[in-house]
Amino acid sequence: MKKLIATGLLIAVLAVAGPAFSVNNNLSLKEAMTRFGLIGEWAAQCGLPPSGNNAHTHWSANSDTAGELLTDFGGGQTMTYAATSAELHGADQIRVDLFDNQDKSHLELIIEKQAGRLRTLSSVQSDGRVLIQNGRFESNGADTVAQERCQ
Repeated sequence: MKKLIATGLLIAVLAVAGPAFSVNNNLSLKEAMTRFGLIGEWAAQCGLPPSGNNAHTHWSANSDTAGELLTDFGGGQTMTYAATSAELHGADQIRVDLFDNQDKSHLELIIEKQAGRLRTLSSVQSDGRVLIQNGRFESNGADTVAQERCQ
């Protein structure tokens, strides 16, 4: 009987909590980015200027279906991507699809937010090439940089 009650309680908890851990496909790009808190400027050290070791990323959403990522590496070096879709994956992750405005390639990012800091967990090109996996760059095994929100 205790086992049956415990099983029933587990099912009830999963039924209530399950939606909080699921993918939220019902939000627009802007709503997902806003709810996640992605929109704004982020850097490893906001007090320092943009550089190769301290890129500043600027996320924006101009409409429900169009956003942008601008990465400033300092010295006039920037990269821009059009954000074409975004989905929340639970409370601490978001998937963002990007289109590179220069080379016309597509990327899918999974970004995690922990303790108010962002970190890219995964980056995959449309041809399947993995750039970042499990929070590490495939090219050299280095961890991705955690960024704080700049004010």
